[in-house]
Amino acid sequence: MSEAPANPRFTNFKDAFCHVYRCKPDRYERRLFFASLHTFRTLFALPIWWFNRPLFAVDLDAIINVGRTASIDDFNNALSDFENANHIERSIRRGLFRIRISGPKLSLIRENLDHLIDVPVVVNVLEGAKVTVDAGPGMPGRAGTGSPRRLREVHRDLTSGKPLAEVLLQAKVTEEELIRELEEAGRGTPEMLWLRDYLLQLQRLRTADQELSDLRRVLSAQAHELLELRSGGSTPGN
Repeated sequence: MSEAPANPRFTNFKDAFCHVYRCKPDRYERRLFFASLHTFRTLFALPIWWFNRPLFAVDLDAIINVGRTASIDDFNNALSDFENANHIERSIRRGLFRIRISGPKLSLIRENLDHLIDVPVVVNVLEGAKVTVDAGPGMPGRAGTGSPRRLREVHRDLTSGKPLAEVLLQAKVTEEELIRELEEAGRGTPEMLWLRDYLLQLQRLRTADQELSDLRRVLSAQAHELLELRSGGSTPGN
């Protein structure tokens, strides 16, 4: 009696999903989008998908990002970026009517595919330990100047309304250092580049406020000097 064939193994979420859901790779985004929509939102989402798909850019970015992942940590990091992006885009469609993909549904799909996905490992010869490595460039959680997890925490705290000074103190980083880290780690990550631009805009606003304050002081001093000159000039005529 021949043995049953072993379950196929895949190196990323996308390949495993396409195998289980029987869809071609070029249909992956559409298939996962409708599979992970909030319940009873398909009829509302279909017209938008057909006629104005860019409105789902945040969802499609998340679908692409999770598709590249292998480890559950990388998947959760990509999902965290998606949740942060949802805080930024506060439209009625996404917020009140929830016509978008669901994070919990994505997580459930990933959980069901877990047994099919191989996580690449490499042996650290110096320490004799195994560590998880990314399957390729551009994946969430890749190493960089700044800690990706810390940058995500900074992004989450700022978008939730925490004061910048408090966030910088908690992250143990200066504003200039944070901007540099966002510039390096944010390539291909719109949320991080958005945060970098936000911080640069804050700097420009502070500079403008300071220049305006300096100008007001100069004008006030000149007005006071002019008043003294006028007051002194009227004395001889009395």
